[in-house]
Amino acid sequence: MGIKDFFSNAVDAVTDTAKSATDAIKYNSVVEYAVMVAKEKAFDAEMKTIETIEKATVIVEKAGDDPAILLNSAKYILTGALSGSIAPTVVSKYIATHYVANGLNNLSMRVNPIPGSIVYCNLFLNTEHSGVYIGNNKIVHLNKHGNIESVTPQEFISGTPANAIYVSCNNGDPVGSEVVAERARKFISSRRDYNLFFDNCHQFSASCLTGDPENRLTILTMLKLQSDITLDAKQWLHWDRRNW
Repeated sequence: MGIKDFFSNAVDAVTDTAKSATDAIKYNSVVEYAVMVAKEKAFDAEMKTIETIEKATVIVEKAGDDPAILLNSAKYILTGALSGSIAPTVVSKYIATHYVANGLNNLSMRVNPIPGSIVYCNLFLNTEHSGVYIGNNKIVHLNKHGNIESVTPQEFISGTPANAIYVSCNNGDPVGSEVVAERARKFISSRRDYNLFFDNCHQFSASCLTGDPENRLTILTMLKLQSDITLDAKQWLHWDRRNW
């Protein structure tokens, strides 16, 4: 083999090696890209499934005890969450069925409050109204006029779109405290300088939990956290309307 042939073969070998390496890199890149795209699509599908379930859960919760709306909402969750277009993966379907089963199970549970239970109902635009159950079918609450009064469940939701009241619970049972109920009773017929944001019904309900009338717990999330601390309330279940 002459020198010319030697160099020619060497160049060809290097070229072939380079081409193989380039193809391998391209192939690996394509595979990695495909895997990345597949993972992103799967993640998006999971998020869409969870988002769909969360939206439907809000609809069902606000539907309260209306059987027709409850049935339609449950059908919407099951049809949408389990369809191939919304939940194409086995994991998505598992998540969907888990959320649906858990959510509908909670919605189907009915309890009756005990003295000192915190109660609330849904109002307009993600707002809520709260109070303290004191027994004998009475709730003590701060109304929009600044009056602290004792009312029936029907009066509690009167003038609102609510048709359900939620009760502080744990493990399927209502939780309350006679100390909390007694604090609420002592406030009856008194007044506060009502303010939607700074001196509202949630602050009043929280004051019965903490004993501090000037607390800053003015939104439902804060009230629920304090209810967990004071009453060990980890669930909020429907008050059985048959006993209103």
